[in-house]
Amino acid sequence: MKNNADKTYKVFINESCHGELVLSPMAVEWLKQHDFEYRVKPDKEPWEYLDGDSCPIPRHHPLLVECIETLGEKAAGQIDGSLVQLVIKEITGPYYWIGNEGMGEYVIDKTVMQDARSPLKKNVII
Repeated sequence: MKNNADKTYKVFINESCHGELVLSPMAVEWLKQHDFEYRVKPDKEPWEYLDGDSCPIPRHHPLLVECIETLGEKAAGQIDGSLVQLVIKEITGPYYWIGNEGMGEYVIDKTVMQDARSPLKKNVII
């Protein structure tokens, strides 16, 4: 098993009051140009999941993170006419959970939590 003690991981969240993954058309085009691959259903193209509707794409997906880092705020889509605020957060381990209290998302680094039975294990980077 790999030793990940000194490794950090990048995860993006939406810090605006609408906590959903919504990318701009420019970001979707960027992903297409970079051969983005992520299929949950065979009949859907990968970018069809990027509309904020219960997106199953992991927030740590390296190409999504690179897209947001490259385009900055131009990667952000809109909900109800307002731009979402996509932010990259670094965590210290490969397990995390994203929560939303109605005022934007936050990420909990599973590595700093003690209870291994926690449901936070559902988001795994490695």
